[in-house]
This record gives sequence, C-alpha cells and structure tokens, in this order.
Amino acid sequence: MHHFQVFVDHKHKIDEHNLHYENGIVPFKMGLNKYSDLTHEEFVERMSRHKPNIHEIDTDDKSSIFVAFDDFQLPTSVDWREKGAVTVVKDQGFCGSSWAFSAIGSVESQYALKTGRLLSLSEQNLIDCSGIYGTDGCTGGLPEQAFKYIHDHGIFTEEAYSYDGHDHDYCKLTVRGVKKPNVTVHGFTRISSGNEEDLQKALAIHGPISVSIDAKHHSFNNYAEGIWHEPNCSKHDADLNHAVLLVGFGTDEYDRDYYILKNSWSSSWGENGYFRMSRNQMNYCGVASMAVFPNI
Repeated sequence: MHHFQVFVDHKHKIDEHNLHYENGIVPFKMGLNKYSDLTHEEFVERMSRHKPNIHEIDTDDKSSIFVAFDDFQLPTSVDWREKGAVTVVKDQGFCGSSWAFSAIGSVESQYALKTGRLLSLSEQNLIDCSGIYGTDGCTGGLPEQAFKYIHDHGIFTEEAYSYDGHDHDYCKLTVRGVKKPNVTVHGFTRISSGNEEDLQKALAIHGPISVSIDAKHHSFNNYAEGIWHEPNCSKHDADLNHAVLLVGFGTDEYDRDYYILKNSWSSSWGENGYFRMSRNQMNYCGVASMAVFPNI
C-alpha cells in the first residue's frame, strides 16, 4: 500500500507537469515508468550511485587533454547512432553501475569507429574485476577508472561475460574458454572541465563520450520526452551522481539546442532509452565537468 501511494503521488505530479508541457511552459514531458512506485530516496539509492570527485583520481601517462584544430567548424548536428556506432540501450537494473555502462558504451563506439565492428562489451566484467582501480561495483565508480582497468587488462564481450547486475567477490579470469579479452584501449582523453565548446568538438571529431550529470531529480527519474531542463540541476563535481553516454547534439524547431544522451535504464525509459538535455547553457547539469573518452 505504501508503494501504491507513492505511485499515485507520482502520477499526480506528472499530470500537473504535463499540463505545463502542453501549454508550452516547460520543454519536456514526464511519464510513468517501471520506477514510478519508488520514493525519490529509494530511486537515488538504488540507481544513481557514483564517485563524484574526479580530482581524487591520479593522473598518469594513460590520459591526455583534448585539443581541437583551430579551424575546426562545428556541424549543426551530430548523431552517432546514424553511423552505426552505438549499441542497443541496456538496463543496469537495481545496481549503481551507470559508470560501467557509460564507459563500456564509449569503448563500444570508439572500437566500432576504429574497426567497423560494433561489439556489445561486458559491464559485468568491470563490476567484478576493476575494484583495484577504485571502483565499487554496484555502489559506484567512474568511467576513468574503468578505462584504466581496460588499458591494463582488456575487456570481454557481453556474450562471454554476461550481466547479472550484482556484486561478486571474484573475477572470472577466463570465461567460457576465452583466454584473451576482446578489446583493449591505449589510454583515454579528458575534456577540459566545464568546456562545452570542446565537448561538442570532441564529440563531432572522435565519437561518443562518457559524461556525468546531476540526475537526482524527480523530473529526470520520470522523464518521457522532449528537452530535459531541471532548474535545480547542479554542475559541480560533488553533485554529479549518474554517468551516461553522449552520442549527439542538435537544435529543435523552436531553436532550442540540445544534447542526445544514452541512458542505461532500458528502452522503456525516456525516448526509447535516450534523453535530450539543454545544450549551450553554461555547462548545464555538469555535462562537460567530467567528460572523457577512451583511445582505441
């Protein structure tokens, strides 16, 4: 009965919000989803775990800073899904593993652009095996830590190391007879913190990028379509609690700039598992604060 009441309360809030959407007051629509019977606190606890302070991570020769060509002209729109460089939307379940899905999504895309082969790689491999790099499985982690692990050990495919959304106290060193990992990275590249212009240039030049946002908002949990814009969204590192994959950007018919981002809450959430978010709004929601992509 408690969760039924939570569901009813959410429905009332969503209906009220959508009246504003229909009247053109807000740019996005909300809707009921499979999380709508969870309180906001329950949702954040289960889904939005993250290690927020990127400055605690040691820098080493595996990383570099993105620098664009001086004469590079940014296109009006980019969508790497149209280039066959993005795998299907996945579902992290009730595991705070968005860091792994964001990192794996970026590796999948970079590998596809480099080799022409789009492989579905293993988030569970990271959850089980990358703890020595500072990750905490279903309790949180960072894409940078994941890239360091993949640099040193490689990563298996989803087929070889399937996802179950739980922490385990062991790492499967050989899986179904596979002796060597399928993909490795040579390092990773950071975007200068807060630099949206560089973020967009890097996306256009190199492909999908792992980014982190402040997702602890009722409006995000129940997002359905449109350009998400939460007035209370923070851009500070310490408030960024959810990692996603930036795959594109564009401008809508009302001249509103947006990013296209891939979430890991299944295709039933948002716009078939994706969401659009305000762009060119002074690093809105921290999208450029902790952006990074692997080098294949």
